[in-house]
Amino acid sequence: MTLKSIDDDAWSSQLSLELQHQTASYACSSPEKHVVTILAFSAEGHLDLTLGTMEDFGAALSKVQVSGIVGRLQDYHQGKRARTHRALILAYSRIAVHAPRTQLLPCVEHDLTRKVLQYYMTSCQVLGINFVNKDFMKEEPMDSLASPVRLRAMLAIKHLSKVKPSLNRDENRNILDDCLKCLLPLPAVQQLREEGETSQDAVQVQALHELSMQALGELMRGLLEEDPAENWFMEMVHLLEPWIFSDKEWERERALQASSQLLVAYQETVYCRLQEPLEQFGSLLGLLTPYTCSCLAASRLWAADCIFCLLQLQGQSRTMDAAEGELRGLREELKAASPEAVLTSSCQMAKVTGKFLPSTQALDLVGTIMDGMLSASPTCATAAGHWFCAVLRENGDALLNEVPDILSTIFIRMPTMQERSMRGFLLEGVGILAMFHLEAVITSLLAKPLPMDSDTSELWRPWGGMTSPPSIYSVCFWRRSTIQLAQRVAHLRALQPWDLSQQHVHLWRC
Repeated sequence: MTLKSIDDDAWSSQLSLELQHQTASYACSSPEKHVVTILAFSAEGHLDLTLGTMEDFGAALSKVQVSGIVGRLQDYHQGKRARTHRALILAYSRIAVHAPRTQLLPCVEHDLTRKVLQYYMTSCQVLGINFVNKDFMKEEPMDSLASPVRLRAMLAIKHLSKVKPSLNRDENRNILDDCLKCLLPLPAVQQLREEGETSQDAVQVQALHELSMQALGELMRGLLEEDPAENWFMEMVHLLEPWIFSDKEWERERALQASSQLLVAYQETVYCRLQEPLEQFGSLLGLLTPYTCSCLAASRLWAADCIFCLLQLQGQSRTMDAAEGELRGLREELKAASPEAVLTSSCQMAKVTGKFLPSTQALDLVGTIMDGMLSASPTCATAAGHWFCAVLRENGDALLNEVPDILSTIFIRMPTMQERSMRGFLLEGVGILAMFHLEAVITSLLAKPLPMDSDTSELWRPWGGMTSPPSIYSVCFWRRSTIQLAQRVAHLRALQPWDLSQQHVHLWRC
């Protein structure tokens, strides 16, 4: 008798029942091998029916309920179900060996690979994730995107993150870091498209890239769902930071897209539950805003999307209603081809956004945005300088208590800021603070050591007569500030025996 003489439906149903019976009563590996052998030879003439039988059996297995946490751990991970999963993996591999090649190729990804990964990972989650991560993603070439392996692996890891017992945070961090290293440094999409032999290859590369980035976003969302905490969210941001600071435009674009995906995931998984403002709002705003002037339009739009999401995380939706339309219009203007027009739109966005910055977050923003002023991209560095000054202008009234710390931050950063235009932004920031809090600025400057180096002297110089006052000062303001400065210097000299050289006296002479 041959398999061809058996009714298809009856054969499939009977074999599925037999699988359940045999795998439920395994005492040794011998019956298991017999069933696997039968399935393998069945695949030679009835591949579709064999795979359907395996699918039905797997569905029935997933419906078996295991009660109690102890029973779940012992029975599921160490007992019958784990052995059954290993038997199913063996069965799928034997089916692949015996199946006709012409019928095998169309179903190898969906019907075979997916199931093998599923059973392997659910039987041992930690080993399964490492298997996918190391044996699949890391073996992919870093100069091409010709297969969906990265995409499939990230989706598999996302689903595995929900299997108990969960991985700890260090393990999840390492997994996410490996995924970023396998995807973000790929060559630019345009280069990948050009390397394709046909137009269809180019379309496939574009689609794979988009789907892979979506898979990365889903993976980050899955990791946040399993550990919904702001500090874990910030650890994930820190993993993205090196890519945001990359000197390669396409790597920055991918990192900004991932940042937008991560912020949305945080908003929908953590913030919606806690309804608490993001504590790291200022530092994140300072990190992302300079890239509203990136060379790539896509990067500029991703950065703008990040800004919108950050503002929503501040819990000021009512007060933002009036500004939302203006911000969306400015986002559209970031698509302009002219760098000057893009910078103008970015600066206007800074003015609108600055109104929603809590004064307690100003110092974090100032410190982070100064890092942006050191960006490898001149346009991004310039944008960071404009945002720095715009935020101080919009929030100057409320920054009295922050003046000493902001000036200290500027003082520390001066030696690393050698680009003349960037140093100009720092000096302008000091002047803006002085317009609002002259007494506090002068007091803070006088608390520093006397100007014995070029950096400190440059901070003092606008207050003396060596250069003309910046345009932001009125004549009355300039005279009043220099008089107060002279009075303070005289008072302090009377208290301490400072030996001032003629050069230092000249720096403060009105």
